[in-house]
Amino acid sequence: MSKKLNIGIIGTGKVAQIAQIPAFERLDAINIMAVADLNKDVADAIARRHHIPHAYDSHEALLENEELDAVVTVLPRPSTGPISLDCLKARKHLLTEKPMCGSVAQAQVLNEEAQKADRRHIVGYMKRFDAGVAWAKKAMDRLVTEKPLGEIMFVRLHCYQGDDAIHAHNPLIAPLPEKKSPEWSMAPAWLEEEWHIPYHVYLNRYCHDINLLHHLLPKPLKVLQFRFTALFSQIALLDMDGVTVSVETGYNNFHGWDEVLEIYFEKGRLILKLPPPFLPFTSASVELVSADGTSGGPKTETPVIPSSWAFYRQAEAFVEAIRTGSPSPNDAVSAVQDLALIEELWKNVEKSC
Repeated sequence: MSKKLNIGIIGTGKVAQIAQIPAFERLDAINIMAVADLNKDVADAIARRHHIPHAYDSHEALLENEELDAVVTVLPRPSTGPISLDCLKARKHLLTEKPMCGSVAQAQVLNEEAQKADRRHIVGYMKRFDAGVAWAKKAMDRLVTEKPLGEIMFVRLHCYQGDDAIHAHNPLIAPLPEKKSPEWSMAPAWLEEEWHIPYHVYLNRYCHDINLLHHLLPKPLKVLQFRFTALFSQIALLDMDGVTVSVETGYNNFHGWDEVLEIYFEKGRLILKLPPPFLPFTSASVELVSADGTSGGPKTETPVIPSSWAFYRQAEAFVEAIRTGSPSPNDAVSAVQDLALIEELWKNVEKSC
């Protein structure tokens, strides 16, 4: 049997407690050997709860542990980039939450360090590992290659966030520590200061959706228009080789989660509805509608998607990528295109809003 990988967790906030730590501790192929948090009391409590041998009060202390093969970081977004750089300099394989950093320029620094260290750097776009998304990806590859429904005519992505199901858990809440982690700007250097917070909010909330478009659509995307009416309502129009792609995003306080991708073909459409991100063992649903070849009426296929937990499947894939060197669908090199497209959106944002 191959030696188990030793994993360290940096950051023990809500997402670490309800998603990353429970996902990794289900894996037989790894040991969670250490956790680190600036709030040492929380790190100690999480270590006791999950029987983790070592707890540290800084990421630097954790990285000095030579037993560790890989690190998972779950941090405030401005700290993700600089601490990722430290992890790679310490020659640890790395899984970070999304987004990997705030700009293309920062991402290039991280990717160069990962290449120099010869270590895997994976970004936590866990929606790619949802069983429903996996079914949709296989279906799209077939529909694009064999063209049973003809050409793609229009794409609509709608994401109005609300209840992310974090309430379904009971994370340990602690006061903010007095110490601060290192931080990078969460906006590109060229962007005017007044737009830094809106850019950061948009990047953090909707980079998952941009990544999903890149995952499922067959051709590159270009920005046509971006209207940002408020922190809670935006619309982007993109072009995919002559096909219009509409991206509607926003946030509200009602108790629901409304995230759907619709891809229209000449003779049908594919509809993908995604669950709240922290609802465990719930997969996206898929509906494939096509014209009946005999009557011309619609024919609807609704595959039975097995229950899955995207965070667990992502953890499995991370370990497999380290063990075998196999390609990862969410590596940091490919994630640069998400940052690049979001930067282009903000180069075209309507300044009157």
